[in-house]
Amino acid sequence: MLKLNNGSIANRFSKLILSMLTGFLLFTVCVTSVMEVASVARQQHESLQDQAFNTLNLIDLQLNTQQSAIVRTAQSQLSINSLVDLGAGSSYFQYALEDLTLYTAIEDPHLFDYAGRIILTHDDDKEWFKPDMVEEVLVSGKGKTLLRKNHLYIIEPIIYYGAVQGGIIAHVDLDNLLAPLLGSLDSLYTLTVGNNLTFTNIVEKRPGVSVSVSQIPGMRKGVLPITLTLTTPYINLLKDISSWLINFSLLALLTLLPVIIIARRLGKKWPVPSSNWRIRSNKVTTPLKATMKAAS
Repeated sequence: MLKLNNGSIANRFSKLILSMLTGFLLFTVCVTSVMEVASVARQQHESLQDQAFNTLNLIDLQLNTQQSAIVRTAQSQLSINSLVDLGAGSSYFQYALEDLTLYTAIEDPHLFDYAGRIILTHDDDKEWFKPDMVEEVLVSGKGKTLLRKNHLYIIEPIIYYGAVQGGIIAHVDLDNLLAPLLGSLDSLYTLTVGNNLTFTNIVEKRPGVSVSVSQIPGMRKGVLPITLTLTTPYINLLKDISSWLINFSLLALLTLLPVIIIARRLGKKWPVPSSNWRIRSNKVTTPLKATMKAAS
């Protein structure tokens, strides 16, 4: 009977210890997992911020490259001579327009006069050009960028003795310009150019670590308002810590096994003193009862 009681108590004690240790193990795994995810999220936030800054730098560099090429052409003596002497200048300025399209994302550069009329073009495609696109440049004498649909139009005046004689206008296909830069990103992105043009690879919105950058040191202001948002879903962070979580859980289980064995052995020994104490107390009380009965 004592063996049965001892075994029953040992089992209950072992189950209690096992339940407590299992609960503590689960609690520890959950807490450490949350802490690890938070740590990875902080690191990912810094990584996304650096990536966003670098990408915006590259985009700004690409846009400035296109604009600088048109500015240099508009400010060259060749451009001025072409407008002043239309008869002789147009023949050789055609090559200058062709050079603008080499090694750049510039397409269809046009030469226009002081009235906003196209007088020379790189090709015969004039459908996209509208005189109102160059009115502000002709009046102010300052270059500007214009965003319509997916095309960025760069307009630069040609000035002769302080007077605007005309200018150069060309368009840049932003899809072709930005595709290599955005394609190299390993996270979800949303790039907003201007107020109504958006490039994104997000199919379904998911919660995650997000960074949004709209201005970086050294970026030319007034060219184009650009905002880049990078996002890493939390599910990706869990994938990053999955190997750590598996190793930690296995280590915890290996640590738990010897503790369970020790607890079971202690459970078998723990009830013995109380059983011996109960037997001894019966032996003492039996003679005492007989003595009291004889006395009565």
